[in-house]
Amino acid sequence: MPECIFCRKIKDEKMFNAEHIILDSLGGKGEENVCRNVCIECNSSLGTRVDAGMVNETITKYMRYLFKIKGRTGIPNPFKNIKINYANSQIKGELKTNKDGEISGFVADHQVIEEQGKILIVGPRCGFGGYAKSVMQKTYGEEISEDDVKNKGVFFDTSLVPRIKFVKISEEAMADYQVKVVPVMLKMAYEFCFVKLGDAYLDDAAAVEIREFLMKFDYKKDKFYYMPTDAEVDMKDIDANKENIIELSMYIEAKRLYVYINLYGFFKCKLCMSHSAEKFGEFETYTLKVTV
Repeated sequence: MPECIFCRKIKDEKMFNAEHIILDSLGGKGEENVCRNVCIECNSSLGTRVDAGMVNETITKYMRYLFKIKGRTGIPNPFKNIKINYANSQIKGELKTNKDGEISGFVADHQVIEEQGKILIVGPRCGFGGYAKSVMQKTYGEEISEDDVKNKGVFFDTSLVPRIKFVKISEEAMADYQVKVVPVMLKMAYEFCFVKLGDAYLDDAAAVEIREFLMKFDYKKDKFYYMPTDAEVDMKDIDANKENIIELSMYIEAKRLYVYINLYGFFKCKLCMSHSAEKFGEFETYTLKVTV
């Protein structure tokens, strides 16, 4: 019977399923991207505690939007709950996208804009008449019917669906993303090492520390954590460096085993997976690459 590479328990084969090394939600695919020695229980737990922290991040959703990576409910909207101005106006609202990752419209928040003695009442089309009537009555003491609102209203049509000129991500958001991404990269690298090196890797001292870290880590609780191994991380501007690839490369350098990961071109990390690589024999470089 197989042994789970995380909990190290021997279980019946039916208690295992195919685990994608590069997450399918990130664009992972292909038979070579599969690890079959993760039990269902650990797979579920790691997905909730480790993977979800990265998958649910707005930056990840933005990359999936850029490269049109579909999930169970289509391509996510990375702009959800992010307030922006419509063109150069003071009108604030949200961009809407469809399941194919196309911008389908702009929905303005309820708001009142006063400029140069004029009043502009803004809001979503649905229920707008009642909202405008209430604002005029309560704020300005004027009576106006919903028919008047319809006659005076200006509605955005499909020709005015906005397009994105650029996206700016704050340093704080980038730093927070790094905290949530590195554990996922460790998990991917750990699984990759097992697939290529076999059971011998599981008893390596560094592998034990990495495994114990992953079995305890919870992104909802662990905003700061002690890295179980050496790591070098480089995170750059997304739009200037984006690539439609995710690639893992395993190699030996100065008697250490490393996995280098390129995530969409803008996030790269070098993880030490063993301090005594000579016991795994000689090899040049193992690679796992998907094009999204």
